[in-house]
Amino acid sequence: MESSNSVDDKIIFLHKYVEELVKKRKSEEEIIALLQRENVETNYAETIIENVKSDLSDRKAFWIELVKGIILTMAGITLLYCSISNLFKISYLFYFIIWAIIVTGLSQIVRSFIIFRK
Repeated sequence: MESSNSVDDKIIFLHKYVEELVKKRKSEEEIIALLQRENVETNYAETIIENVKSDLSDRKAFWIELVKGIILTMAGITLLYCSISNLFKISYLFYFIIWAIIVTGLSQIVRSFIIFRK
């Protein structure tokens, strides 16, 4: 029987191999055929493909959420900085809205890291 370390290495190898094939835009049928040459069952090959696609979409979602959060935070900070000189001319509601933008941006950044960690 194979050792646990050997099995883990094989799983990691298969996932990296499938990730490369997905990035090269190979079809699922081609990937399954290539994995069957590696003595991988069809059902397990499909599972690996779905896991790899899920990981790639999570990475994409991470970057989208991170960029949105950074843009919102910077926009809020810029509005706050520009409005400080008009401190007495602007209503408190405007400052509430600015801080809401900043907090929303920061929550988007935190959310992106939560998505990335899963």
